[in-house]
Amino acid sequence: MSQAADRLDAFYNPNDYDPTANPGGMAAGGHRENYIPSLRDQATVYRAPCP
Repeated sequence: MSQAADRLDAFYNPNDYDPTANPGGMAAGGHRENYIPSLRDQATVYRAPCP
């Protein structure tokens, strides 16, 4: 679960997508690449038991 939380915290971002310089960007078409994977990461984090 920590990998999914880490990606949600630091990888996905609102900046322009660039496969090399900013693969986690959601703008400029990045939502096509990152939206579904980010939803999967959200589901993983939400399903994790609370500490």
